[in-house]
Amino acid sequence: MKILPSNDNYHSGKLNQTLIMSNRKKFYCIKWVHFRLAWSALLLLGEHAEIQKGVDNLEKLMTTYQQITFSESMDSIFICLMIGYFAMDDYKSCVDTFKRYIKLSKGRIVNAENDLEIHTYYYVSQWISSERKQYLRKIEENYQRAGQHNSRKVIQQTILEMTQYFNIPLSL
Repeated sequence: MKILPSNDNYHSGKLNQTLIMSNRKKFYCIKWVHFRLAWSALLLLGEHAEIQKGVDNLEKLMTTYQQITFSESMDSIFICLMIGYFAMDDYKSCVDTFKRYIKLSKGRIVNAENDLEIHTYYYVSQWISSERKQYLRKIEENYQRAGQHNSRKVIQQTILEMTQYFNIPLSL
């Protein structure tokens, strides 16, 4: 699915100009971060080139605004990065992104559901890459932890679909 039609250069160009514009007022900085996050998340719904563009936007967002506190959005940025790398079969980058998430979050969980999803993508990436049994246990533990949250059905369904799609030998 293409997010922007290939012949829609006007709109994509205008949006890219908006994304590139310098943000001079500190007041708008958090809104700007949220806008770029939303735009990048939409790109993740597209084809490979758009997913790559979305991931690149998120990586630039993390480096450009690293001095600004946007902790309430951090887990959203990381879940989008994990989804993007996972969609591109770049499991090594999933692992690297997970390590960055752990380091930057310092044990503070903003959104427990996002944290579970980030861990799930990490464990599945590791299983696909190595098929080590420890990740089977971790996926199963994550599935059980997901049962304790309000969004449990969504998270557990995601885990079930991933294990079925990748033939991960678990009976959940």
